[in-house]
Amino acid sequence: MQNTNANLGEHAEPFWRVLPSWIESGVVQPTAFWTLDGLEDVEAINKQLDEYSAGKGLVQLVVRP
Repeated sequence: MQNTNANLGEHAEPFWRVLPSWIESGVVQPTAFWTLDGLEDVEAINKQLDEYSAGKGLVQLVVRP
C-alpha cells in the first residue's frame, strides 16, 4: 500500500492536523461505505463489483481480509 503522506509531501502534517475540523464542520464529507470482514463471502463481493460495473455501486465496499 502506498503511503498517502508521500503524495502530500510537505503538506502532510498540516493536512492531517486540519482534516478533523474540516470533517466536523462539513467542509469535507467522507463517502458512504460498508465493510465486509473476510474474503469468504464471494457472492457479496461479486455482487458489489457487478453493481460498480453497471454504474449502480453508490456505496463503497471495504473488504477486510
